[in-house]
Amino acid sequence: MNRSLLNRILLKRPIPLPGQDEPDKPHLKRILGTADLILMGLGVTIGTGIFVISGVASSIAGPGIIVSFLIASLCCLCVALCYAELAAMIPFTGSAYTYTYTICGEIFAWIIGWSMMLELTIAVSVIASGWSDYICDIFLSAGISLPAAITHDPGDGGLINLPAMGIIILLAFLLLQGVSDSARINGILVIIKLGVLAIFFWLGFHAINLENYTPLFPTGIHGVFSGAGIIIISYLGFEMIATSAEEVACPQKDLPRGLIWTIAICTVLYILTGLVLTGVLPYTSYEHIASPITFALNHAGFSQVSGVIAAGALIGITSGLLVSLYGGSRLVYALSRDGLLPPSLSLLNDKGIPVRATLGIAVISAVLGGMTSIDLLSELFNIGTLVAFISVASGLLIMRRSSPDRFRPFHCPLVPFIPILAILTCLFLILSLQFRTIIWFFIWVGTGLVIYGIYGLKMSNLGRDTSPKNE
Repeated sequence: MNRSLLNRILLKRPIPLPGQDEPDKPHLKRILGTADLILMGLGVTIGTGIFVISGVASSIAGPGIIVSFLIASLCCLCVALCYAELAAMIPFTGSAYTYTYTICGEIFAWIIGWSMMLELTIAVSVIASGWSDYICDIFLSAGISLPAAITHDPGDGGLINLPAMGIIILLAFLLLQGVSDSARINGILVIIKLGVLAIFFWLGFHAINLENYTPLFPTGIHGVFSGAGIIIISYLGFEMIATSAEEVACPQKDLPRGLIWTIAICTVLYILTGLVLTGVLPYTSYEHIASPITFALNHAGFSQVSGVIAAGALIGITSGLLVSLYGGSRLVYALSRDGLLPPSLSLLNDKGIPVRATLGIAVISAVLGGMTSIDLLSELFNIGTLVAFISVASGLLIMRRSSPDRFRPFHCPLVPFIPILAILTCLFLILSLQFRTIIWFFIWVGTGLVIYGIYGLKMSNLGRDTSPKNE
C-alpha cells in the first residue's frame, strides 16, 4: 500500500530500549565521562563571551550586570534541563536533530539538522575570526605587524584571513587523531584558561573600589534586561555536550550532569567577572572596549600581567573552536548515517572518527572564516542555535504528552513551566535580531528543503526501509 507524501515526510525513528545502540548502523566509541563533558562545555562557553562580551554588557547594565547574568543563566538552565531529559532518553549523536527525528518526524528533523549545520559551521568561522584578531594583537604587542591583506576578510579591508583558516585546518587534523586525545588537549586548554581567570579575579578583587557599585542599577531595569539579552549569547554552545551523546560511556547519568554543571560553573565565573569589572572601573569605561579584562588590569596597575591574560584569552578561544568543530562534524555524521547526506560522510577510520565529515566542516568553515564578514555570520549563528533550542523544548512537551510512561533516566522539573519559558525566551531573542538575519535564515531553510526534496526524500534510510517494496 502506497504511503501519502505527508505520511512519508513525517516518518519517525524508533527510540531504542535503554542500554541499546541503534541496530545495523556504525557507532562511535563510548569513552567520555562527566568530567570530559564539563570540560567540553566550558571549552566552548568560556571564551569570547567572558573575554569580550562581558565588557559590552557591563557598559550597558552597570553593576547590575550581576543580575543580568542571573537572568541569562536562568534562561539557559531551562534549555539545559530540556536537553538533559531528552539526551538521557535518546543518547545518540546529533543532539536536537536526533531528538526531533524521533519525536516529530523526518521533515522537521531535516529542518532542525540543516539549521544546526548553519549554526555549527558558522560558529567555527566566527570563533576562528576572533582567534585571528587575538593572535594579530599578540604579534603587534611584540612589535610585529602582520599584513592586513592576509589577516582580514574582504569585507574588512583585506584579501583573506589566513590565521583563521589555518587554525581551523590545524584543529581538524587534531580531531582526526581521536576523541580521547582531543578531549585531553581540550581539558588542558580549559584548565589553563581557568587559571588565567583565577589570576584576574585575585588581582581584580584587590583593586575594587566599592563606590563604583553605586548606584547598583544606573541604567534601570531596562539596562539589566538589555545586558541579559547580550550575555545569553555567551552561553550558547553548551548544547555541544548533547552532540557527543554517542561517545559518552554512561549517557543516562553523565549527559544531565555535564549540561547542568556546565551552566552552574559558567554562571559563577560570569558573575565574578562582572563583579570585578564594574568594581575596578566605572561601568562607563567599558564602552567600545573589545578586551575588557586586560583593559581593567592595565588601569588597575597590573599591566605586567596583561600579556598573560591575552594569552589566556587566545587559549580560551582555541578550546571553544576545537569543541565547535567537533560538534559540527558529529552532526554531519548523524545526517549522513541516516541517509539525508551522502553516505561517504559517515565513514569512520580505524580510530572511530568520521574523517570526511570532519574535513568537510573544516573546509567550509575555513572558507567562510577567511572570506566572510564576521557580523552577519554572528547573527546567523545565533538564530540557528535558538531554533534548535526551541525544537528541544517543544520536543520535551510533546514527549511528555505522547509517551508519559516512557523510561526517563532524568526528569526535567516543573514541566510545562520550564520548557515554555525556554521557548518564549528564544522567540524573544529571535525577534530581537535584525530583519536581514531572519530573511537569510529563511533562505537557508528554503535551500535545505530543496535539497531534501531532491536527495533526502529518496535516499533516507528510514524512508527506504519503510517503502512499499520492503513491507
